[in-house]
Amino acid sequence: MENERIPISFYGDDFTGTTATAEALTQSGMATVIFTEPPTPSYLEEHFPMVRAIGISGIARTLPTNQLKQSLEPILLTIKSYQSLIYLYKVCSTFDSSEEIGSIGQAIELGVQLFAPDFVPVSPAAPRLKRFTVFGNHFAAMNDSEIFRLDRHPSMSNHPITPMKEAALLRHLAKQTELKSGLINILDIVGGSEQIISQIDKLVTAGLPILFFDCLTEKDLNTICKAIC
Repeated sequence: MENERIPISFYGDDFTGTTATAEALTQSGMATVIFTEPPTPSYLEEHFPMVRAIGISGIARTLPTNQLKQSLEPILLTIKSYQSLIYLYKVCSTFDSSEEIGSIGQAIELGVQLFAPDFVPVSPAAPRLKRFTVFGNHFAAMNDSEIFRLDRHPSMSNHPITPMKEAALLRHLAKQTELKSGLINILDIVGGSEQIISQIDKLVTAGLPILFFDCLTEKDLNTICKAIC
């Protein structure tokens, strides 16, 4: 660490999501290492002094809601001890979750309690993977071709564990948490960073702790990240 903070620490709620995030960070020029159990800051400093991003691969995506806190809390507390500039909770870009299994809402509640952020930005879209959010509704490709709204997606709408019967993400998350959500829509995104920041300020002032971001292109994603940072 060389007397510097690790810029990014993240938890992946399944193994493939963790490795995909590590790959993306590495391709962006950030040396990244992932673990299945969170190491101590002193271990990282001794063994991985040049690493710029730390990932913890977890299983929260498949956990019953009543087991989430017990599993996540010690991991997130250790991640918090890294004093990173950015903390990321990586979920699948199809946002599959429910009140009973893999509750993203419950994970957000725990994160808010432990990290006390001004707001929680939520950006599930992954344009490179053909996953898009427009006016709060989520879409995904089937076999890299036809694009379906999530509640009409041939696979995701019939998922055996967490079937996605609701494409409106704010409505979907509202079933998992009492925390209120707002949306920075695609028109604000196209308007650029200053317009996004203005909308963030407006929604946070209105008392909305969770903010979703529409995203259609890689350019949108870069604009969103710039505004959040």
